[in-house]
Amino acid sequence: MMRDIIINTAKTLYDPDESDMTEKIDSGAFAGLNMWEAMLISKTTDVKAFLRYVIDYPHKYMGRKFRIDESYATWVINFTPTNEDDGNLLSKLYKEIVTDADWENWESAYGRYLKVTAFDFSQVQTNIYAVANQGNLDSAIKLVDQWSALTTKYNYRQEYRDFELIRAWVFQTKKQYSESEKVYIDLLKEDSTNYNIHWQLGLMYLTSENLMKALPEFAFVKDNMSEYAFGHGMYGWTLIKLGRFKASEEHTEKAHMLIVMMPLTP
Repeated sequence: MMRDIIINTAKTLYDPDESDMTEKIDSGAFAGLNMWEAMLISKTTDVKAFLRYVIDYPHKYMGRKFRIDESYATWVINFTPTNEDDGNLLSKLYKEIVTDADWENWESAYGRYLKVTAFDFSQVQTNIYAVANQGNLDSAIKLVDQWSALTTKYNYRQEYRDFELIRAWVFQTKKQYSESEKVYIDLLKEDSTNYNIHWQLGLMYLTSENLMKALPEFAFVKDNMSEYAFGHGMYGWTLIKLGRFKASEEHTEKAHMLIVMMPLTP
């Protein structure tokens, strides 16, 4: 009922050429859409998210009469704030997923809210690593496929990179080095100065005994993160594996010096 009112209001009032409030929303669950577009695609789960927020913060709505479509639209353009427990709710519902259909329903209903609710992506990533470490590498890739598609759909770029790094690692574990390399190269096309991607790519080359390709990746890390001991160390170690012992000394000594200087943890 409430959803129907919201959608019908948008259908009645929205004219892309003449309506007000056509600026794109730059944050929240409907980032990239304008207010009317957000109202038109709203689901029952979106209205429920709004109502949970109203229940948590009733003082914002007390003392005045508001129409549901007006209040919902205001919530949308204010970046869809959610109640404090929504992140835990989405995590709980995610853990209940069993079938592909369950995933599709969860993603469709809640995917756009993951960043707004501070959903813990790291728990998902830890679980995928655990699945892979149990030897279920194809299952791990399937999970990465799901999450990479979701993070692409909703433009969660950092989380997308994190899941693709897991994909590259799984391919490496399967000794599918060319597939692993392709993932890293694609990520570097988007973020060419990302030290972690260069580092992981260097480790993959080292594992596959492709030393000449590993060397420039570790060189990038040591040159751009001069205080990172392991960048110097892995560059020196790769030179040693290439038989360039004299050339390695400067870098292994630098790595040792930086490690010695590291503060002791209590």
